[in-house]
Amino acid sequence: MLRPGESGIFGADAPSAASSRDAAPAPKNPAFSGLTETGPMPMDSSEQPPETPPPARKVADLDTGQPPPLPPLVWVLHGKHRGDNAQSDNLAANLGWRVETKQLSWNRGNHVPNFMLGPTGRTLTADAAARLAPPWPDVVIASGRRSAPVAAWIRRRSSGRTRLVHIGRPWAPLAWFDLIITTPQYRLPMGDNIVHNTMPLNALRPDDLAESTDLKAWRQRLEELPRPWTAVLVGGRSASYDLPDSAGTELGRLAERDALAGAGSVLVTTSPRTPRSAESAIFQAIDAPSHKHGWRPDAEDNPYQAYLALADRFIVTGDSASLLAEACSTGRRVEVFPLPRRWPGRLAEAASRTVGRWRKRVATAVEEEDRKLGTPTRCYERCVHAGLITPRRDLSKYVEHLIGRGLVTPTDSAPLALRYRWGEDMERACAAVKAMLA
Repeated sequence: MLRPGESGIFGADAPSAASSRDAAPAPKNPAFSGLTETGPMPMDSSEQPPETPPPARKVADLDTGQPPPLPPLVWVLHGKHRGDNAQSDNLAANLGWRVETKQLSWNRGNHVPNFMLGPTGRTLTADAAARLAPPWPDVVIASGRRSAPVAAWIRRRSSGRTRLVHIGRPWAPLAWFDLIITTPQYRLPMGDNIVHNTMPLNALRPDDLAESTDLKAWRQRLEELPRPWTAVLVGGRSASYDLPDSAGTELGRLAERDALAGAGSVLVTTSPRTPRSAESAIFQAIDAPSHKHGWRPDAEDNPYQAYLALADRFIVTGDSASLLAEACSTGRRVEVFPLPRRWPGRLAEAASRTVGRWRKRVATAVEEEDRKLGTPTRCYERCVHAGLITPRRDLSKYVEHLIGRGLVTPTDSAPLALRYRWGEDMERACAAVKAMLA
């Protein structure tokens, strides 16, 4: 901007046009040597026309002094479970916003049920609580039971400005959270703040498998085995499922039969939950060409990632959501081998079937005057929404959903039509989080 009394961009001392004409001729500038009073002189073929200088910036284009708006700030609350942390990290990374990770640690107060605790940071150790200080984030992403009261406490400290995203099942009143991202095995009800995905957010992408650092070495170690390769991924005993020796023998024979039918080989690996006796039963039942790996905590050589990258098809026990998700992420044929239920799991399955029947009866009685048939279901769902009841994890629901999307098939069944697009779960989750802040 020009000050009063100034003229042109040089100010008050700028020479006038008349004084410029009276001044002595300036020395010629080589850049203008091709110009005369009557017009341009012919140029040599080696000469190039001078570059046109860029137009001067207008005052309106100059920096206004206002910094550009910062993207939202996300806090990711880490617990002790790597799978939960990986899902939270992946979601935060795909949002493309500012991210800070807060590692949590708890005192004995975390054993109190969440609906009794309410929003609180008193379950944290002093060091963990000290890490949660202003400026408060725009979004908190958490998973697991113990992080739920802490996330709600952060929102209270921010005067309600912070939005809460929970992954999995929250073990708390569902209304605490602006968004819950869940998968079928957690059996959460439908709701405006609940997104039901097919796969967990830490499922491997097909491209991730090709980036394994030791993939080349494993390919050389396995190259003598005849193709096709059938990888057997074995889970084991849990609160709901068992892996007795008889089931291990049946699994080994199934894998051998499939491998021999295609003149191929078996690649089998166990996991931390596999009983040693069942592992031996599986290994002894396989006489076909094979590579067998028994999981050990101190083992340095684990072929699991290589199996995922190199195998032509998979047989996976139905007790592990992560094993199934990672096998499905390869895009190849996956068969699920059912394990027998333990008594707690059988009771939970019976209760789930009963609730399912109640739901169907309520649906048929909507137009009827007598609504008493729906009372048990409505009471159950109200308890779930209030955080008084957390549905038990039921992996059979997860397997049914994967079969419905064509991602897995039961053993001895024909492949199903695939009705799933890789990346759709993450896209759905990110869209829901961004819509939450819109």
